[in-house]
Amino acid sequence: PDIFIKYAWPEATEDASVDYRDEGRHLQKITRTIESEANLDGKCPRYQSGGRVMINRRVGNEGIKAAEDTSRSILSDGICQQLDDDQDFVNGLRVHKVICMKGVGRPLKELENVFELICVMADAMECHWEIYQRCKILHRDISTNNILFSGRGSKIKGMLIDFDHAICEDDKDAVRHFERTGTLPFMSINNLEGGKLEHSLLDDWESLIYILCWVGTYDWKKKDEP
Repeated sequence: PDIFIKYAWPEATEDASVDYRDEGRHLQKITRTIESEANLDGKCPRYQSGGRVMINRRVGNEGIKAAEDTSRSILSDGICQQLDDDQDFVNGLRVHKVICMKGVGRPLKELENVFELICVMADAMECHWEIYQRCKILHRDISTNNILFSGRGSKIKGMLIDFDHAICEDDKDAVRHFERTGTLPFMSINNLEGGKLEHSLLDDWESLIYILCWVGTYDWKKKDEP
C-alpha cells in the first residue's frame, strides 16, 4: 500500500481560513508545486484529501447539529469558560483533522549501513530545500520521526514528512517570533535557548547534524559498523 491516513489533534485556530499551520494546507501547496518534479518523487508525501472532522452533537434546545470535532466540543461550556477566565492558562484549541496522502516508508532505525543513511538524509534535505525554495514553506521540526525511507541499496529513497509545525513565509500573519518548535533532542541551540532570532533554514540544517549523531549512537541496526 502507498496511501497513508493521518489522524491528528493539533493546536489550531477556530477560523480555518487563518489556520496558518494547517498541515493539509501546506501539503496541498507542496503537491501542486512539485507535482511534475520527477527528482522529488517518493521524497515527499503527496496530498490526496483531508480536512477538519465534523460530528453531530446536541446544541442546547436547537437539537442535533453538525459541528467541528474540537477540544471545546468535548469539554462542557462551564469548563471552557473557566479556562478562558484563567490568566495562567495558555488557550490552545485543538482540532481533530484527517489527511490522506500518498507515500509511505520505514523508520531510520531500520537502515542497514552508512551508505543508506547518507542517501536517505541527502534525499530528505534535498526535499526540504526544494520545498522552501519553491513553496516558501519552512518545516521547523527535522527529527528522526519525520524522516522515513523506502527501497534498499541503490534504489533507496528518503522522505520528509510531518509538516504540522511548518509555516509558509507568504503568510505574513503566521506567528514566528519567540516560539520554540521541534523535537527536543534535535532542536537548534538558538531554538532551545529561546533566542530572538526567527527559526530559519539554518536551524533545520543544524537539526540534521543532531539526527546523524542520534542515529549513529542509538538507532544503528548494525552494531559492528563504524
